Amino acid sequence: MAVAESSMAWRPLHVVVAGGGTGGHLYPGIAVATEFAGRNAESRVLFVGAGRPLEKEALARAGFPQRTIAIEGIKGRGLWAKLGAALKIPGAVWASAGILADARADLVVAVGGYSAGPVALAAWLKGIPLVLCEQNTLPGITNRLLFPLARRVYVSFDDTRGRIAPDKKRVSGNPVRQPILEAADQPPGRRTASMFWWSVAARGPTPSIWR
Repeated sequence: MAVAESSMAWRPLHVVVAGGGTGGHLYPGIAVATEFAGRNAESRVLFVGAGRPLEKEALARAGFPQRTIAIEGIKGRGLWAKLGAALKIPGAVWASAGILADARADLVVAVGGYSAGPVALAAWLKGIPLVLCEQNTLPGITNRLLFPLARRVYVSFDDTRGRIAPDKKRVSGNPVRQPILEAADQPPGRRTASMFWWSVAARGPTPSIWR
């Protein structure tokens, strides 16, 4: 991270984390939010998403507030459902702009998922710095559309696909929550089992994990 980026991260910030919907997007966002809060106690972090049950439960447990926007996914739906979802986008962008104003946002971190789109677009329109976190080697459609608007794109893998300008790309790895890191620091002889799940159409761990 450049010196200017590092100094910005240490001063008090009003940060909006946009997106979620699934654990693969949400939990890295919680890890990033926890880091901002830990670096400066005066920083404030607000999550903005669609308000799905997973988001509400995980964010309440982590202690972060959330505001919601009326938005739906488009991919994998029928024609009329896609049209209805698309018609909600202008209103979601307008609502997001109001939320960013209320939060006095200094920075927007988009973590993926369809609910990140309107918030990120509103940030770009308002001139608020926008950064993306991409957890997968094959980015989802929302992040692919947002790549040109972002000031920085933090990826987990150097071979992440997509048209990411070289000067924007930063290989940072996937943000991990502190309790997971602490689980690795166990007394000798104590065993810890880690289970990893996959994105998109994954049904769960492969059978070989049990062998």
